[in-house]
Amino acid sequence: MKHFLIIFLLFLFFSCSNNTQTELKELFDDGNYEKTIEIADKNLNDSLDFNALFYKGQSYYRMLNFEEAEKASYLFILLSDSNNEFYFDAATTLIRSTDNNDLLLFAGGILYDSGYLSRIDYLNYYRALYANGLHEEARDFYFQIEKALTDYEKVLININSSAPSDMIVSALETLYSSDGLSERFISSMKDAIRLFNRRGDSQMLLNLVSYGDGDDASYMISIGDLMFNLGRIEDAATYWLRAQESYPRETRLRLRAL
Repeated sequence: MKHFLIIFLLFLFFSCSNNTQTELKELFDDGNYEKTIEIADKNLNDSLDFNALFYKGQSYYRMLNFEEAEKASYLFILLSDSNNEFYFDAATTLIRSTDNNDLLLFAGGILYDSGYLSRIDYLNYYRALYANGLHEEARDFYFQIEKALTDYEKVLININSSAPSDMIVSALETLYSSDGLSERFISSMKDAIRLFNRRGDSQMLLNLVSYGDGDDASYMISIGDLMFNLGRIEDAATYWLRAQESYPRETRLRLRAL
């Protein structure tokens, strides 16, 4: 009789659990995220419900509440002991919700090692590797994904990840060889100039600047900033003056510094 009672209680528990799982999935699939969170929180107040925790994180992500999505997804991953579909979905949500480099590295590592790292998550993982001082691992990762990237994507991923200057220069040279003085190249150069000026690596961009400046006045200001940072005052003034008509205030402020 005692054994029968235990079996009955276990059956009742798992039946309720399955019903809750079905309800949460249906609510989530219908886009009723607030109700999903409400029921998930109720279940979590009673017990550690992995299913509730998963859908809570997914719902917050769909509602663009990335802070709560990060918390729920991270906790789910830590407590989950099975590398199933839910585990990798939670890792994907985490890498897209957080700006914490440690968590980006954690989630990215899970996805990369298992072959689930999506193309759109390359940047976050690459940036996290550099931010955590894993330069060799970052280079290895980049060389493995390089063939899958367009020339423009190579520039974006290296600049936005604050990759080493030589990697950025190489990507910019490749982009120029395919695009010439395109809007994408000029925009990328402006970003690179700001980054290299902060790093003290301005000299490395001189060759790329020599390719020309097109008709973009804002790019002329950026090149002038580069020249000024290198101590080439006359060249800086020349570039700034060429942008004077389009950017009179910015030009005037810079010329006063000479």
